[in-house]
Amino acid sequence: MVLSSSSSILVKCINAVDIATANYEPTEFCESLSNLLKGDDEEYCPTHLLKLLNESRVVIPEISPYENVYGSYELNKIQPVPKKPVKTVIKEKFTKKVLEKVATVDKSEEGIDEIVKGLYAVLMEEYTKNNEQPINYYDYVINTEDFTSTIENMFYCSFLIRDGKARIDLDGDKPTIEPITKKEMKKFREEGGVNSQIITTITMDDWETYKRKDFCRSI
Repeated sequence: MVLSSSSSILVKCINAVDIATANYEPTEFCESLSNLLKGDDEEYCPTHLLKLLNESRVVIPEISPYENVYGSYELNKIQPVPKKPVKTVIKEKFTKKVLEKVATVDKSEEGIDEIVKGLYAVLMEEYTKNNEQPINYYDYVINTEDFTSTIENMFYCSFLIRDGKARIDLDGDKPTIEPITKKEMKKFREEGGVNSQIITTITMDDWETYKRKDFCRSI
């Protein structure tokens, strides 16, 4: 079936061939072409071939322009780009800071104890002068020349209360303070009493009002 179809197609192609193509003579073709190009000129000139340019452009197909999508290709050997050396950053070694030595709590307590002993001595002296009666609290702690020293006296006086060496009465307009004997303190603790540290405050206006005697100035 395939051979039969192919044979019939070949026969048709042979019949369609022009008989004149078989009688092609190169010499005759050149003479005819020369006469066509020469025209009215008597002699043929090679420049007459330029007349065939227009016909040649039609016969010879033009090649579509080439477009490179990815850019030009470098025919020469591409030199590799040297990589920049990576610099290693050396991390600084952090040394742990050693804490500065500070005074221990025990040493601080020792310094406070010395001040408290001085306050207690003044309290006993003024208590004796007052016929062993409670003395005015503000007369005891106020420094008439320095408000800051007054605040410090009130602070250290609170340790007298904490250690059970003194008792303060804040009731009324005039608070009082008096020393406590060891016998009284022993009895107080046997009955379940617990000492508390009381820190009082004072304003600048109150300091101006209450400053009169200055029992603690020499401490």
